[in-house]
Amino acid sequence: MRGDTGGSELPTPAHLTPGVRAGSPVRQCASALERATVEYALLAVSFFDTHMTSKTRKLLVLDLDETLIHATENTLDHEEDFRVGPYRVHLRPHLPEFLASVLAQFRVGVWTASGESYAAQVVERIFPGGTLEFVWSSKRCTTTRNWTTGEYQTIKNLQKLKSRGYSLESIIAVDDTPAKYARSYGNLVTVREFVGDRSDAELPLLAAYLTHLVDVPNVRSVEKRNWREHVQRLANTPAPKD
Repeated sequence: MRGDTGGSELPTPAHLTPGVRAGSPVRQCASALERATVEYALLAVSFFDTHMTSKTRKLLVLDLDETLIHATENTLDHEEDFRVGPYRVHLRPHLPEFLASVLAQFRVGVWTASGESYAAQVVERIFPGGTLEFVWSSKRCTTTRNWTTGEYQTIKNLQKLKSRGYSLESIIAVDDTPAKYARSYGNLVTVREFVGDRSDAELPLLAAYLTHLVDVPNVRSVEKRNWREHVQRLANTPAPKD
């Protein structure tokens, strides 16, 4: 079961059960992840802060479910990293390094179509405290109707961020569901759906590609549909001779 399907709310605080006991192996695993993320972030920020200010950094809007994590009520063939209510949460491989890279280079926000309580608990476990611009849930999403099919769909309307002072030319959205950004394809970098595979290697590629966008004046003008091929071309390009 996807945590962000259809914009439906996941359990509210009154219905959530304690996901991880203090001192349990899973809690210790989550704590180790948090410490590693902070350490990576501090090392990277110490370098990038000499070149970039918060005002010049672009805004990176990250999705949660099937982008950074996979949450399911089912048991996979390996142990979850932690639990939130009835959900077993699996972290996408290379997540600490990815977060360290983007937190050093961008202003970062989270926008999920999941419920507010669920989002807050996941964010608390995977991001260092005080590093995010905002955490938006399904309450900030817009429900629209496709008059051709008659179906309703959940949209993340970036105009809501523009009204808060963020320039659309400097917003990059990362999501596994392109339909969520039907009105903002020019801002979207689409990632492959993550469903718990421990051999997944999407995040290192994504981190390399996002670094390429740091100095682009208008991200909407960049063709992003074949971004993986672009990263591979850069990796195969010989370094210039002195």
